[in-house]
Amino acid sequence: MTRVKTYAVKEIFYSLQGEGARAGSANVFLRFAGCNLQCEPAVEGFLCDTDFKGGERMTLDQIMEAIEQAHASADGIPGVILTGGEPALQVTKKLVTRLRRSGYLVCMETNGMVPCSWAHEGEWINALDWVSCSPKAGRPPVIQVANEVRVVVGLGGRLDCQGIKADHYFASPAFAGIETPGEATTVNPRVLGYVTGLCLEDPAWRLSVQQHKVWGVR
Repeated sequence: MTRVKTYAVKEIFYSLQGEGARAGSANVFLRFAGCNLQCEPAVEGFLCDTDFKGGERMTLDQIMEAIEQAHASADGIPGVILTGGEPALQVTKKLVTRLRRSGYLVCMETNGMVPCSWAHEGEWINALDWVSCSPKAGRPPVIQVANEVRVVVGLGGRLDCQGIKADHYFASPAFAGIETPGEATTVNPRVLGYVTGLCLEDPAWRLSVQQHKVWGVR
């Protein structure tokens, strides 16, 4: 009996991208459970504010059905964002191929530390439509190319793409704690002012507040 592959999925939902070059666009978010890191102030300069623990095991067919149901009331086909946690721990060529054949724009948000096991870097990046990399301070990435680099910065932090070549570089002021999904919050004015100053000093970087938190959407 052939064993069907399953993925550990935290949640699948339809919302707006809140940051980076694609901010404001409608997407289905496929959030995988699990991560290779646990970001903490003492190391990364901020506390991880994403709940990626728990979830359930889902087959590819179940994932595709859930994605279709998530945006059933929308006109047209939105993008699908593979996020986490760390999606590179689980994303497979079969999953990406299935999504693209269904007409989805396939994006992935990664910390850049986990190589996709099914292809060399250049191949898997080309297989995806958009790669957002958020390298962490003191954690050397294994990928060298992305469409955009998004770095979360707290007070005293710095702008560092860690050698990753990208078309866009964004600095995001760190939020504190884990907010309730769908509950609007605000950025700490001191952190916002600090990161704004960094972008003014280095115009290669653009300010990108995590707007979904301000909007009060997931």
